[in-house]
Amino acid sequence: MPSDRRVSREAPFEDADLVARLRRGDEAAFEHIYRLECPRLTAVAAHLAHPAIADDVAHDVLFGLWARRQSLDPNLRLRPYLLAAVRFAAASAVRRAQVASRMAEWVEQAWYVAPGAADAPAHAREQAAAVARALDDLPARCRQVFLLVRREGLSYAETANALGIAVKTVEAQMGKALRRLRYALGPILAE
Repeated sequence: MPSDRRVSREAPFEDADLVARLRRGDEAAFEHIYRLECPRLTAVAAHLAHPAIADDVAHDVLFGLWARRQSLDPNLRLRPYLLAAVRFAAASAVRRAQVASRMAEWVEQAWYVAPGAADAPAHAREQAAAVARALDDLPARCRQVFLLVRREGLSYAETANALGIAVKTVEAQMGKALRRLRYALGPILAE
């Protein structure tokens, strides 16, 4: 039991020291926090979101800490702050993924209706026309990546290989396409 009291008394000092060092831009302090907390944050993100994005969520939270280092409260308790941040980031990632998935399903359904098809309901034709316009408005590379992934069913790696680009580029282009489509089609999706 005595060791628990010693740790709890030292933890605020350690946090205060690390926060002070972070605020001064001490990279060694950040590296220490990163090595100490990244595995825990990744595990929490994997539990709350999806294991495939857990690393990204944890890294984003930690790099956000570094980016906001000068505005940190000197009395900040690091672990509770980081755990709360990773919970929020994981929840946001889940919401974004759900919206992106619904958007992609809706776009895929609209592909099967030709904008001028006389036998389709008017609302379905309007949706198909809106999807066609939104896809046409995407930048060429962005549209190409989106169509290969969503229409052709290629994985990100297969798409990257087919286009001779990095997988990270495919991820970035898909994110850009989904943001633009969400913006363009948002009013129609709300109907």
